[in-house]
Amino acid sequence: MAKLWIIHRRTLTKPKQHYIDILKKTFCDLFLERAEMIHFVNHSGNFGFVKSSLFDKNAPNLQKLRKIQFFEKDDDSTFIENISDVANNLQHIIAQNRSSRISPCACKALASLIENQGALQYLGITGYYQNISTIIQSIKNSCQKLKELKFYTEDNFDDSIFSEMAKHLPPTLQYWDISIEATNYYPSPNAVKSFLENIATNSLKES
Repeated sequence: MAKLWIIHRRTLTKPKQHYIDILKKTFCDLFLERAEMIHFVNHSGNFGFVKSSLFDKNAPNLQKLRKIQFFEKDDDSTFIENISDVANNLQHIIAQNRSSRISPCACKALASLIENQGALQYLGITGYYQNISTIIQSIKNSCQKLKELKFYTEDNFDDSIFSEMAKHLPPTLQYWDISIEATNYYPSPNAVKSFLENIATNSLKES
Protein backbone atom coordinates (compact mmCIF):
# COMPACT_ATOMS: atom_id res chain seq x y z
CA MET A 1 0.00 0.00 0.00
CA ALA A 2 2.82 2.39 0.86
CA LYS A 3 4.55 1.64 -2.45
CA LEU A 4 1.34 2.35 -4.38
CA TRP A 5 0.92 5.61 -2.47
CA ILE A 6 4.39 6.72 -3.60
CA ILE A 7 3.83 5.62 -7.20
CA HIS A 8 0.62 7.67 -7.48
CA ARG A 9 2.03 10.80 -5.89
CA ARG A 10 2.35 13.55 -8.45
CA THR A 11 4.68 15.95 -6.65
CA LEU A 12 7.89 14.46 -5.31
CA THR A 13 11.22 16.22 -5.06
CA LYS A 14 13.23 13.06 -5.86
CA PRO A 15 12.68 10.01 -8.10
CA LYS A 16 10.01 7.65 -6.78
CA GLN A 17 12.49 4.77 -6.49
CA HIS A 18 14.37 6.80 -3.87
CA TYR A 19 11.33 6.82 -1.59
CA ILE A 20 10.51 3.18 -2.30
CA ASP A 21 14.04 2.21 -1.22
CA ILE A 22 13.66 4.21 1.98
CA LEU A 23 10.43 2.37 2.69
CA LYS A 24 12.05 -1.01 2.14
CA LYS A 25 14.85 -0.24 4.54
CA THR A 26 12.49 1.25 7.13
CA PHE A 27 10.21 -1.78 7.12
CA CYS A 28 13.19 -4.14 7.38
CA ASP A 29 14.62 -2.13 10.27
CA LEU A 30 11.30 -2.12 12.11
CA PHE A 31 10.80 -5.83 11.58
CA LEU A 32 14.25 -6.78 12.80
CA GLU A 33 13.99 -4.40 15.74
CA ARG A 34 10.63 -5.65 16.98
CA ALA A 35 10.80 -9.36 16.18
CA GLU A 36 11.36 -11.30 19.40
CA MET A 37 13.09 -14.28 17.78
CA ILE A 38 13.87 -15.01 14.13
CA HIS A 39 14.45 -18.60 13.05
CA PHE A 40 13.98 -18.28 9.26
CA VAL A 41 14.78 -15.53 6.74
CA ASN A 42 13.44 -15.79 3.18
CA HIS A 43 14.82 -13.13 0.85
CA SER A 44 13.90 -12.69 -2.80
CA GLY A 45 15.01 -9.89 -5.06
CA ASN A 46 17.54 -7.12 -5.01
CA PHE A 47 19.10 -6.28 -1.66
CA GLY A 48 21.23 -3.53 -3.17
CA PHE A 49 19.14 -0.72 -1.71
CA VAL A 50 20.82 -1.46 1.61
CA LYS A 51 24.53 -0.76 1.39
CA SER A 52 25.12 -1.07 5.12
CA SER A 53 24.25 -4.19 7.06
CA LEU A 54 20.69 -4.56 8.33
CA PHE A 55 21.75 -7.42 10.53
CA ASP A 56 23.32 -6.71 13.90
CA LYS A 57 25.36 -9.75 14.91
CA ASN A 58 24.77 -8.92 18.57
CA ALA A 59 21.00 -8.63 18.21
CA PRO A 60 19.31 -11.15 20.55
CA ASN A 61 16.48 -11.82 18.09
CA LEU A 62 18.94 -13.33 15.58
CA GLN A 63 20.81 -15.65 17.92
CA LYS A 64 18.57 -18.59 16.96
CA LEU A 65 18.55 -18.01 13.20
CA ARG A 66 18.67 -21.53 11.74
CA LYS A 67 17.37 -21.34 8.17
CA ILE A 68 17.83 -18.94 5.25
CA GLN A 69 16.52 -19.03 1.71
CA PHE A 70 17.35 -16.47 -0.93
CA PHE A 71 16.82 -15.94 -4.65
CA GLU A 72 19.22 -13.43 -6.19
CA LYS A 73 17.95 -11.90 -9.41
CA ASP A 74 21.11 -10.02 -10.26
CA ASP A 75 24.81 -10.10 -9.47
CA ASP A 76 24.58 -8.54 -6.03
CA SER A 77 26.04 -10.46 -3.07
CA THR A 78 25.04 -7.85 -0.45
CA PHE A 79 22.50 -10.09 1.24
CA ILE A 80 24.94 -13.03 1.51
CA GLU A 81 27.66 -10.81 2.92
CA ASN A 82 25.30 -9.21 5.44
CA ILE A 83 23.84 -12.49 6.65
CA SER A 84 27.34 -13.97 6.91
CA ASP A 85 28.12 -11.43 9.62
CA VAL A 86 25.31 -12.85 11.72
CA ALA A 87 24.74 -16.50 10.87
CA ASN A 88 27.30 -19.11 11.89
CA ASN A 89 24.99 -21.79 13.22
CA LEU A 90 22.62 -22.36 10.30
CA GLN A 91 21.09 -25.76 9.74
CA HIS A 92 19.39 -25.06 6.41
CA ILE A 93 20.53 -22.98 3.39
CA ILE A 94 18.74 -22.66 0.04
CA ALA A 95 20.63 -20.43 -2.42
CA GLN A 96 19.38 -19.64 -5.92
CA ASN A 97 20.83 -17.39 -8.60
CA ARG A 98 19.63 -17.43 -12.18
CA SER A 99 21.49 -14.32 -13.31
CA SER A 100 23.19 -14.64 -16.70
CA ARG A 101 26.02 -12.40 -15.52
CA ILE A 102 26.83 -13.85 -12.13
CA SER A 103 30.41 -13.13 -11.08
CA PRO A 104 32.98 -15.27 -9.25
CA CYS A 105 32.64 -12.83 -6.33
CA ALA A 106 29.05 -13.95 -5.70
CA CYS A 107 30.19 -17.59 -5.68
CA LYS A 108 33.00 -16.77 -3.26
CA ALA A 109 30.55 -14.97 -0.96
CA LEU A 110 28.30 -18.05 -0.93
CA ALA A 111 31.30 -20.34 -0.34
CA SER A 112 32.36 -18.19 2.60
CA LEU A 113 28.86 -18.36 4.09
CA ILE A 114 28.80 -22.16 3.78
CA GLU A 115 32.28 -22.55 5.20
CA ASN A 116 31.35 -20.64 8.35
CA GLN A 117 28.59 -23.09 9.27
CA GLY A 118 29.30 -25.86 11.72
CA ALA A 119 25.81 -27.32 12.07
CA LEU A 120 24.56 -27.30 8.47
CA GLN A 121 22.30 -30.26 7.65
CA TYR A 122 20.61 -29.19 4.40
CA LEU A 123 22.18 -27.31 1.49
CA GLY A 124 20.46 -26.48 -1.79
CA ILE A 125 22.30 -24.55 -4.52
CA THR A 126 20.94 -23.48 -7.92
CA GLY A 127 23.10 -21.48 -10.34
CA TYR A 128 26.37 -20.01 -9.04
CA TYR A 129 28.25 -21.68 -11.90
CA GLN A 130 31.14 -19.25 -12.29
CA ASN A 131 33.29 -20.69 -9.53
CA ILE A 132 31.88 -24.11 -8.64
CA SER A 133 35.18 -25.44 -7.29
CA THR A 134 35.21 -22.75 -4.59
CA ILE A 135 31.77 -23.84 -3.40
CA ILE A 136 32.79 -27.51 -3.45
CA GLN A 137 35.84 -26.69 -1.35
CA SER A 138 33.63 -24.91 1.19
CA ILE A 139 31.54 -28.08 1.55
CA LYS A 140 34.70 -30.11 2.02
CA ASN A 141 36.12 -27.74 4.64
CA SER A 142 32.98 -27.61 6.76
CA CYS A 143 29.51 -29.20 6.59
CA GLN A 144 30.54 -32.21 8.66
CA LYS A 145 26.92 -32.68 9.72
CA LEU A 146 25.40 -32.29 6.25
CA LYS A 147 22.65 -34.83 5.53
CA GLU A 148 21.10 -33.55 2.30
CA LEU A 149 22.68 -31.78 -0.68
CA LYS A 150 20.90 -30.47 -3.77
CA PHE A 151 23.09 -29.02 -6.49
CA TYR A 152 21.77 -27.69 -9.82
CA THR A 153 24.15 -26.08 -12.28
CA GLU A 154 24.21 -25.10 -15.94
CA ASP A 155 27.62 -24.08 -17.26
CA ASN A 156 31.37 -24.28 -16.59
CA PHE A 157 31.12 -27.93 -15.55
CA ASP A 158 33.65 -30.60 -16.53
CA ASP A 159 34.96 -34.02 -15.47
CA SER A 160 37.34 -32.63 -12.88
CA ILE A 161 34.54 -30.82 -11.05
CA PHE A 162 32.29 -33.88 -11.31
CA SER A 163 34.93 -36.11 -9.71
CA GLU A 164 35.93 -33.48 -7.17
CA MET A 165 32.36 -33.08 -5.96
CA ALA A 166 31.98 -36.82 -5.28
CA LYS A 167 35.38 -36.95 -3.60
CA HIS A 168 34.56 -34.23 -1.11
CA LEU A 169 31.11 -35.32 0.02
CA PRO A 170 30.89 -35.26 3.82
CA PRO A 171 30.55 -38.72 5.40
CA THR A 172 27.24 -37.81 7.04
CA LEU A 173 25.50 -37.16 3.69
CA GLN A 174 22.41 -39.32 3.14
CA TYR A 175 20.67 -37.73 0.15
CA TRP A 176 22.31 -36.12 -2.88
CA ASP A 177 20.33 -34.54 -5.72
CA ILE A 178 22.54 -33.29 -8.56
CA SER A 179 21.37 -31.87 -11.88
CA ILE A 180 23.86 -30.78 -14.56
CA GLU A 181 22.47 -28.92 -17.56
CA ALA A 182 25.74 -27.78 -19.08
CA THR A 183 25.74 -27.45 -22.87
CA ASN A 184 27.42 -30.39 -24.64
CA TYR A 185 28.78 -31.91 -21.44
CA TYR A 186 28.51 -35.60 -20.64
CA PRO A 187 30.67 -37.29 -17.99
CA SER A 188 33.40 -39.50 -19.43
CA PRO A 189 33.59 -43.20 -18.44
CA ASN A 190 36.60 -42.45 -16.21
CA ALA A 191 34.75 -39.63 -14.48
CA VAL A 192 31.74 -41.86 -13.83
CA LYS A 193 34.04 -44.62 -12.51
CA SER A 194 35.77 -42.18 -10.18
CA PHE A 195 32.41 -40.78 -9.12
CA LEU A 196 31.06 -44.23 -8.19
CA GLU A 197 34.23 -45.18 -6.34
CA ASN A 198 34.13 -42.03 -4.28
CA ILE A 199 30.49 -42.30 -3.23
CA ALA A 200 30.85 -46.01 -2.43
CA THR A 201 32.44 -45.12 0.90
CA ASN A 202 29.60 -42.74 1.76
CA SER A 203 26.41 -43.49 3.68
CA LEU A 204 24.15 -42.25 0.87
CA LYS A 205 20.61 -43.61 0.93
CA GLU A 206 19.62 -41.91 -2.33
CA SER A 207 21.60 -40.13 -5.03
